[in-house]
Amino acid sequence: GGLHVKSESKERLSSILFDPIEASSGIADDSQRLSSDYGENLSPIGVWSAQYPSYVAESGWVMAIGPGWDWELGRSLEEALDLVVTGSRQIRCIQVTAPGAKPFPTQDSR
Repeated sequence: GGLHVKSESKERLSSILFDPIEASSGIADDSQRLSSDYGENLSPIGVWSAQYPSYVAESGWVMAIGPGWDWELGRSLEEALDLVVTGSRQIRCIQVTAPGAKPFPTQDSR
């Protein structure tokens, strides 16, 4: 753990801290919900943008969860790293988890 990857872009700041041990503290409820919602076992891998717990699925799919949203960071670890480092695309809201919240920034099917 402790690998910190930051964006190259000054316009779109992004980062991911890979630290599975730190990321796994206090996330049992989140992991159960994610596995139930997406039909895959998801394991904590770290923290995206300094505050959002991040997970990787058995298929390689990478996601983060925030206050009221689940985001796809990439369909693979490589795609997630590309998003963080180059900012070549936006994150994608894959599920709104708080009643009344609107998708941020966009939402479409997985």
